[in-house]
Amino acid sequence: EAGVQSCGYVQYDGTNSSMSTPVFSLTSTDAISVFAGVFKRSDAALGTILEYGVDAINNAGSFSLRGAASAAYSYVSRGTALSNLTTPTNYAAPIHNLVVGLSDISADQNVIRVNGAQVASSASDQGTGNYGNYQLFMGRRNNTNIPFNGRDYGIIVVGKSVSAGDLASTETWLAAKTPVVTL
Repeated sequence: EAGVQSCGYVQYDGTNSSMSTPVFSLTSTDAISVFAGVFKRSDAALGTILEYGVDAINNAGSFSLRGAASAAYSYVSRGTALSNLTTPTNYAAPIHNLVVGLSDISADQNVIRVNGAQVASSASDQGTGNYGNYQLFMGRRNNTNIPFNGRDYGIIVVGKSVSAGDLASTETWLAAKTPVVTL
């Protein structure tokens, strides 16, 4: 950023900024652990923090993390069926948070954690199968819509269910990079 010596985040403007990775395969796993240190600037509209695939609501083997328009976050995981979680509305913008999504398609497990604490979970049926072979989009869905208005201090995607120790150490590491977040 012009005039800034060091900047430890990616800034999304809530309109047209986003990034994506090349396609990468998660087809050998049905469990995923997603970590994101974020600053949510506004609750005016739903915003995509990250999404694996072009449409996690409708595409099998995908997941997404969003800043909801209601002072909340949402996490979606999908095998052949959808599991959609939303946190309580305790996270009104502007706010910094460490948001974690943990899901396992075959175990019908879907969890969302904020700042080191589990805040929502679901055992709803996610159908069958593994995750897909997609791009990871950050800042906007499919780099085209549902833009996030905020900052990304780091995103980590692990293609398995992490152990309790790995969960704690990864949350601690990323929380230290996300201002104002304490676990």
